[in-house]
Amino acid sequence: MMCEICQGASDDELLFGIYGRIHNFGWGIEYVQGRGVSDSWGYTIGLTEGFGHPELALAGSDMQTTALLINSIGRAISRGDMPTPGELFVCNGNQLLLVEVHSAHYERGTFGMWNFYYDHLEEAPEEHRVLEVVPEGRSSCFTNAPATAGGE
Repeated sequence: MMCEICQGASDDELLFGIYGRIHNFGWGIEYVQGRGVSDSWGYTIGLTEGFGHPELALAGSDMQTTALLINSIGRAISRGDMPTPGELFVCNGNQLLLVEVHSAHYERGTFGMWNFYYDHLEEAPEEHRVLEVVPEGRSSCFTNAPATAGGE
């Protein structure tokens, strides 16, 4: 699936789309397509604003799996379950570990659409925190600082 901007959507159309998903469902999922599934990720926009819970991110899964897993946890949050860092969450038979994302990912732009959306609203939540959803048998992608150009 091609990004909305790549398909000709304006900033306003993009922002209204995110707003609509948050208004209708409580959160939206932004999926970032890499060269392959292994370097793609998805993350929520709206969980902090609507439920006071850190956003969620999942790396290395296709768009459908990302949506299934993140939406399952999002529905639990909307019912009042508040998963915390280090907690295992079971979803459709999958054990998912929730871990804090390293703060350097925020400055690096890993969750850039979150910033874009709330910068335009001029009403960003006070704190931007993200929990990474790590499926059983996988390693975290976001608990360490991102690599810099030149491998520093």
